[in-house]
Amino acid sequence: MKKTYECLYNHDMGSIPQCLTPALTSCEQQITREQVQQFVRDVADTNVDAVLCCPTMLRRVLWRSEIDPHWQKEAPLLADRDDEHPILARGDQSMYYRMYRYIMNGGDPVRDTFEAVKEAGMDFFISYRMNDWHYFELEGDSLLLDTFWLEHPQYRVGEFSESYPFLDDWSEPRVAKLENYLRPEVRRHYCDLFNELAGLYDLDGIELDFMRSPLYFPPSQREEGTQAMTDFVRSVRGILDRHGAQRGKHLSLCVSVPSTLELCSVVGLDMALWDKERLIDQVRVSPGYVASFDLDIEDFCNKLEHARIYGDLQGTWAVQKDIRGHRQTTPEIYETGAFNFLKRGADGIAFDNFTFTYPTVQGNWLKPGRTDGGCDPPLHILKHIGDADYLATRPKHYFIGCRNIGWRPEGIGRFPMMNRIKTTMAIYDDISSGQFTSAVARVVSGDRCDDIKMEAQFNGVALSEFDHRGELFEPLTDDGLPNTDEVRHFRVPLDKVKTGDNTLCIETRDTPRSVEFIAVELALYVD
Repeated sequence: MKKTYECLYNHDMGSIPQCLTPALTSCEQQITREQVQQFVRDVADTNVDAVLCCPTMLRRVLWRSEIDPHWQKEAPLLADRDDEHPILARGDQSMYYRMYRYIMNGGDPVRDTFEAVKEAGMDFFISYRMNDWHYFELEGDSLLLDTFWLEHPQYRVGEFSESYPFLDDWSEPRVAKLENYLRPEVRRHYCDLFNELAGLYDLDGIELDFMRSPLYFPPSQREEGTQAMTDFVRSVRGILDRHGAQRGKHLSLCVSVPSTLELCSVVGLDMALWDKERLIDQVRVSPGYVASFDLDIEDFCNKLEHARIYGDLQGTWAVQKDIRGHRQTTPEIYETGAFNFLKRGADGIAFDNFTFTYPTVQGNWLKPGRTDGGCDPPLHILKHIGDADYLATRPKHYFIGCRNIGWRPEGIGRFPMMNRIKTTMAIYDDISSGQFTSAVARVVSGDRCDDIKMEAQFNGVALSEFDHRGELFEPLTDDGLPNTDEVRHFRVPLDKVKTGDNTLCIETRDTPRSVEFIAVELALYVD
């Protein structure tokens, strides 16, 4: 019998050596079983009912695999590094050697996580990054790059001249080194890993994370590539069916995919066919790395008959042109996003990178204070994140932001806009219910705009501007906040906010220079 889930929680095990938590409070401490299981304890007794565990540290496997025997054959030949060694000033090496000590001393982070998940009464999925591109620029010098990828450069996509929507200045140098799934050796390698994992752990499903990273063959070979990806998914479904039959239960296949069905097709993911053949059970519709409500939830729900649809919430959000550090997603944005997705027909909510709200240590762990922002995650929101009735009573923070980084295609984000904003914002709250007490709109520019004359309208009604120096809601940290001279605030009459599409217009007048608008936000307050 197939299970239904309310909340899928993706757990990147690379967080174990990076995050300071209640179980690892000092940079001088080493990884313990308590640290490994802390990330599961965080989400126990919440709406989370399935943990999607990424069993790798970027590309490096974290179990003693016979398919990729790094920890049995390669790791014993490496000399441990003292934390003062200069090589550990680099984040990837610091991550590796801290996990190296744990595993080489008998630790098993995947099994430790599996046991904690089961003890907490949740289901356990393996979530595998199908083409992770971290540290490709350090080929031959990073221990986080797996042996199969290093030993088989002939299995890579290679250089191509065709345009591709998932490229920008950060990602373009890396894509040629991604693995080419037209090669049967690549597909077979991952199937072997999944067969091994399904045999080692009494898992409840596997997720294929196609968002890390969404290029699986040369763009010019889209037809053949799409067929190869379907063959691959059929093979994974077969592996799960065989292991499920042995255990007397259905093992789920979840996929993490781009934000629209059209973009899925570009990547070679034939969602309609996979659904028709009942190859997949859950679809995690993802914006990429930065949170966005602009996911085409309705189209997925309307066109996929069998799979359950989950709107994905990211741990980082941004309304400026660049991230300027990691701006942590606030409780209000998490709750607004969940309410948004559920009201639009999503079957549940998914989380990605929630863990990295914790402070993350970069480089040498023995350098006091070298942390990348962070704070305790807003764990309280997980208690009711799947309850639309509860979320309806909460304050809301709607936003439309600038384009994502790394793999958000151009043309999907509605911003930037020059000198004038004219856009719609869909509101799913019942404003007439009376729980909201006030509303504020904020616009954000890429540079200073405090000396620019602006006029604003909301649903055709002129708005009054007021001076406000803080954020619309309390931020978790100060990282990534726009400067005060880059934002403008306007009061919005509550009786002009309606359920459904709302029109917002901002125009500059007599400007001494052009203004690049990069985001608009709307806050609905309850007190």
